[in-house]
Amino acid sequence: MAITDLYSIVQTAVGIFSWLWPHGPRPLSVNPRPVTVVALTRPDEPVFISALDLYTIRFPANQRDAIHDMIRWIQEGDKCRCNFLRPRDLLLAAVDGQQALALLNFSFYPTRRLAFLSYLATRPRLNQNQILGVSCGLIHAARGFFNRHLCTPVAIVTEVESPDVEGLSQKEKRRRLARIKRLVQLAATEGVVLRKLDLSYQSPNLRPELQGSVLPMTLLYGRLQGAPKDRISHREAKRLLEFVYLKVYGDSFDHDPTNNKHYRDYVKKLFDNAMAHIINKPTLYLTDPLSG
Repeated sequence: MAITDLYSIVQTAVGIFSWLWPHGPRPLSVNPRPVTVVALTRPDEPVFISALDLYTIRFPANQRDAIHDMIRWIQEGDKCRCNFLRPRDLLLAAVDGQQALALLNFSFYPTRRLAFLSYLATRPRLNQNQILGVSCGLIHAARGFFNRHLCTPVAIVTEVESPDVEGLSQKEKRRRLARIKRLVQLAATEGVVLRKLDLSYQSPNLRPELQGSVLPMTLLYGRLQGAPKDRISHREAKRLLEFVYLKVYGDSFDHDPTNNKHYRDYVKKLFDNAMAHIINKPTLYLTDPLSG
C-alpha cells in the first residue's frame, strides 16, 4: 500500500483519550464499528485483561515481561503523570468495545530525549486494512503524546527481529522483512524515517533462566526532530546503546534487589560487548533496513 494511502487512513483512524487528544474521539473507518485508542492505566479494567491476552498470544515467553511487572510499571507511570521529567511507560490499545485489537508500548525518558518503542501487536484475525488502520492510530496517538509533552524526544529507537541471521528459512526471512517494512511505513505516516544502526545488536533475554543467551536483533533509529541522518558519531552510538541496555532494559526489572542486580550485570555485559564491536569506529552508518 502506498504511503499516501496510509496517510488517508490516519486522517480517519483513531479517537484518543482527552488527556492525549484534546478534541475528543474520532471514529476509525476501517471496520463498520468505531474503534478507539485508549491509554491503559488500570489493571482492573476489562480491556486490560484483553490486552494481556493479546500480548501473550503475540509474543514468545523469552520476549515477554512478567505480567506483574507490567502492572507495576503502568501503575508507577500513572502516578508520575504530573512529573514531566520521570521516565514513563505508556501502554496504548486500539479497542472495539472491551476487546483490545492492537497494542503498543513505549518507554519515554525525558531527560535523555529518547523514546523506545517496545512492541506493536495486532489481533491475528484482523484483515490488512484493519491492521493498517489500528496500527496507524496507535502510532499517531504516541506521536500526540510526544507533541503534548513538555520535553519532546529527539529520536525514537526500536528493535526488530533481524532478517540477516544465518540459517533462516526464506519464509522466515520474508516474514521478518515484511514486519520491518510495515513498521517503516507506519513511521513514515508521522514523518519519521527509520534507519538501521550499523552494528551487531544482541537483545537481552527477558526470561531469567535464559539470561545466558541473547536474541539477535536489529536496532532501528528515527529522528522526530530535524532531517534524517545517514550516520551518527561514536559518542551518539554509545548514548543510544546506554539508553537501550542500561535504562530501558536495566531499569526497574524486578522488586527483588538481588534479581535486579543479576539482571543489570547481565545487560551491562551485553552493553560492553556491543561497545567492543564499535570501539574503532568513529562513525556508524544508518542504512535502509530493507536494503540488501
